[in-house]
Amino acid sequence: MKTFKKILHIVAALAIGAVALYILCVSSFAFSETEYNDSIDTANTVPVNEAIYASYDSSRYEDDDYFKFTIPADGTVSITMNHDYYDWGTAMQFWLSEDGTASNIIYSYGLSWRAETQTTKRIGLPAGTYYIETHWWPDDYDIPYNMTINYSQTDTFEKEYNNGIKSASAVPVNTEIGGHIWGHDIDYYKFTVPSDGAVSFTFNQPYESYDPETDVRLFSYNGTEEEHFEYYGFGRASETLTSHKIGLKQGEYYFTVGGCGYLDTYEDFEYTFTVNFEASDYWEKENNDGIKTASKVVNDTVYSGTISSGDPDYYEFTIESAKPVSFEITHEYFTSGGEIHIEISSYNGTEEIAYGNFDTPGTAETSSTGEIELQAGTYLVKLSTYSRNSFGYGLKVKTEEEPVEETTSEEPTVHTTVQNPYSTEPGTDGPEVPSHTNVLKVSLIAVCCLTLVACVTGIILLAVKKKRW
Repeated sequence: MKTFKKILHIVAALAIGAVALYILCVSSFAFSETEYNDSIDTANTVPVNEAIYASYDSSRYEDDDYFKFTIPADGTVSITMNHDYYDWGTAMQFWLSEDGTASNIIYSYGLSWRAETQTTKRIGLPAGTYYIETHWWPDDYDIPYNMTINYSQTDTFEKEYNNGIKSASAVPVNTEIGGHIWGHDIDYYKFTVPSDGAVSFTFNQPYESYDPETDVRLFSYNGTEEEHFEYYGFGRASETLTSHKIGLKQGEYYFTVGGCGYLDTYEDFEYTFTVNFEASDYWEKENNDGIKTASKVVNDTVYSGTISSGDPDYYEFTIESAKPVSFEITHEYFTSGGEIHIEISSYNGTEEIAYGNFDTPGTAETSSTGEIELQAGTYLVKLSTYSRNSFGYGLKVKTEEEPVEETTSEEPTVHTTVQNPYSTEPGTDGPEVPSHTNVLKVSLIAVCCLTLVACVTGIILLAVKKKRW
């Protein structure tokens, strides 16, 4: 029995020692800053996804702490900060920088003293080494804190520093991509349209009741100049919005995402978007707002486009022989503002020759123009509108005659259905001729009825005669 108790005591002591050793090991392996790390040259190299323990030393004037970390692949980074609760009006500020200098700050964030744990928004970064600088206000208190650099590998988030054309983040079409707006940050993206077709944007962002707009601008770039195609304003009163479509030819394109630039507000929010693409040979090809960039169309085929004031659309068509030509326009119903002006012309290389013009009513979903007689050749159709808002439409150059239904001078044959009065079967061609059996039955019934009437009459007369007696 004594031996057994001794064994229990030994086991208990070993368990306590193991727990103490574990705590000691964890404490020793947890990363703590090493002073002096007050500059980029003395920055502490720290791991990602692990707690980093540090402290602000008030005895040293402006004790800034510098940390350096590396991410092995493209991904997102956010910072989680923990400290004691302080009822002060000031806060900690930290900078995330590519080289540790204020001129290349990727993200700056101010933390409140009154929140003990805070996590920043995610920032998309390419693989590489980055620096974090922390600074505390006021600087006359000793403040212990710990932070974690949260890293997650992903290929579907923007890559800072993408604030210019040459550093634009390349994104695939038909794939949801994440991004982050900070301050008056503008994010640049580029994508490739694999073939002619139509593109639209689906945008998701945090709800804001006062409905500021997130600006998206679509353009191409030839190495020296930008050619702008479309502007979209995604209001934040709706969290998810999809733009109208725009026709593009095969090639590389760019777009920017920016916060509400006309408001003097500090932007800090995440968003996601999708560049929706569908291949098609029956869409306009922007930028087709001039004679030399007109989109070629096949006659008697509907082509889709998008139009607004200041954005005329030119189309080119050819007829092989002289014939009348008309134009059909389709678009969604408008109570007002959907009018489209149509101009027909030709171009000989030096001058434009006008042949006629038409106006379509905006309230009609489908409208056709009158015919215009044209000789064999190549012609231009210019569409324009006074509507400030972009809207989609369909255009068909009509050169074929509409099929006419054949008619005949013969009087149509009228088939009349007559109900047989002697039959319960409807739809016969005429009354049945009654058979001899049916006639006999009718005769017998008539005789019986007459006999009955005679008997009743005789009885009545006899009763009257007796009464007189």
